[in-house]
Amino acid sequence: MSVFFNISNYSCGYTSTRRRRDDDAFCLHDVNFSVNKGTFAGIIGPNGSGKTTLFRGISGLLPALSGSMEIEGKQLSGFSLRERARHIAVVTQTVDAVPLRVEEYVLMGRLPYYHRFQFFDSHTDISLARRYMEQTDVIHLKDKLMTELSGGEQQRAAIARALTQEPSLLLLDEPTAHLDITHQVRILNLISHLNDNMGLTVLMVIHDLNLASEYCEQLLLFNHGRVHTSGTPADVINWNTIEQVYQTPVVTRINPYSGKPVVFLVSEKNLGKR
Repeated sequence: MSVFFNISNYSCGYTSTRRRRDDDAFCLHDVNFSVNKGTFAGIIGPNGSGKTTLFRGISGLLPALSGSMEIEGKQLSGFSLRERARHIAVVTQTVDAVPLRVEEYVLMGRLPYYHRFQFFDSHTDISLARRYMEQTDVIHLKDKLMTELSGGEQQRAAIARALTQEPSLLLLDEPTAHLDITHQVRILNLISHLNDNMGLTVLMVIHDLNLASEYCEQLLLFNHGRVHTSGTPADVINWNTIEQVYQTPVVTRINPYSGKPVVFLVSEKNLGKR
């Protein structure tokens, strides 16, 4: 496989002139990693470790302080907003429940492809939107308002809108946050299916270590604004690394079905039994 997305000697964050709150005075330092085309990769780490800062940097919300980002050998810094939107689609943790019909919301993903003075969606735009609404199982909701949907339905609609951009990289920030276990698995099964069947490269920020291990092929573990460990789930999810980074006692075992590592927490009263 060839390298698709590459970050070299990358730093970004909030300088004193950009500081909004004390907890925003944070920088990533010398981040280096690459993702092959068609890979499902996860970004994990404790609160405040740099996951969200990296997400903002990749999505273009935060400028680089140093280093570079490349997609297929092309510098992202040289992309216009339209070009960036054609390459990277972003699904944030909280979906804006706007008073739009689901189909109208999904069609917003076609904006980077609008021609000058185009005021209406083309047949191609509508066809693509409906294809991805079918794939994400929201086609039956196309005439409902986004404000009328459940959290899981809103998340699937947001993924449909992102896919309608026809990106080469899908960037997700905590797509399973605030969802119960049924909807968590449903969303991640959907993303995994899209990754397998469309060859879509996926980079996902996620807190849940077990979900990250089960679904991702590659993990990037952050701590204190730097990459602590990267590799396969087996390389990253082990009791020694997790205890060192999260400062929490754990036990790791292997899922007998997937062969992926699983993390078990240990309560204080049971520490002596370990």
